[in-house]
Parts: sequence; C-alpha cells; structure tokens
Amino acid sequence: MFFKLYGTSCAKTLDVQLRQFFIIAGAALLLAGIFFWWQSRTPQTPEQQIQAALDNAETALERRSVSGLMQHLARDFKWNNTSRSEVADLLRGTFFLARDVQITRSEETIKVTGEIATSTGTFRATYRTAPQGPIETSEGRFTFRWRREDGQWKIVEADASGLGAGV
Repeated sequence: MFFKLYGTSCAKTLDVQLRQFFIIAGAALLLAGIFFWWQSRTPQTPEQQIQAALDNAETALERRSVSGLMQHLARDFKWNNTSRSEVADLLRGTFFLARDVQITRSEETIKVTGEIATSTGTFRATYRTAPQGPIETSEGRFTFRWRREDGQWKIVEADASGLGAGV
C-alpha cells in the first residue's frame, strides 16, 4: 500500500511539473514569436524594400520560379516591347533549359523619388543548358524602373545588356 500511494504521489508531482514546463515553454515560444513578428514589422526605407525585392527576385531566378519572379513585376510591366504575360512564357522556356542558375549582382545603386525608383547595377549569371553540361556565363548591366503598387515596389520596366541566347 505504501508503494502504491507513494507511486501515485510521484506521478501527480511529475504531472504538475510537466504541465508547468509546457506552460513556461509555450509562453517562451509565444514571446519569441511576438518578438520576431515585431522585428519583421519594423518599417523599412523604400531603398531597403527595393533591395529586399531584388534579393527575392534573385532567389526566384536561382530556383527557376516563374511565379516567384512574376510577383515582382508590375501589371503593366514591359521589357523590350514584350508584355508581362509574354515574359512569363519566355521565362518558362528559359527555366526549362537553364539549370544550376547562380546570380551575382554588384555595383548596385537605388534612387527613389516619391513613388518611383530606379535601380542599376551589374550582374553575372552562370547556368547549364543541359544536365552535366558545361557552365555558361552571361554578364552585363541592368536597369529596373520601379513603382509602388498596392504598397509593394514592383518593376515597371527592365533593361539588361549582356544576356546570352539561353537566358
């Protein structure tokens, strides 16, 4: 009987301790979540927002994500008299061919005037056009004209020199 009672008492103590642990751990996770949410809500300058959009677009290119890249283009985007929907089709074909895409940007400048901005810089893209094929390289300059659209900076017009035939 003593062991039975003692065992029940220990189990209740352990149960209370586990409950306290989960309450404390849950509160710590909640506070950490609130902290990270608050940090992400810290207002960024327009230049920082455009820089983040460039970084996201670069990641989308490297992942060969048409939708990831298209989210950065304005509804009326134009590139060499090519519409936004035509650009999406071109990207699908390019991403079908290109593999192991890596982009490096440098010499970037971002100039913001109200709701309009321009970003310029240089790029180096490496890629393969066949599995296990040789690495090909394209280098050049880019200019993007931006406009704030629904609270987000979107590329309205793009100009890039040095793009190879496959990219």
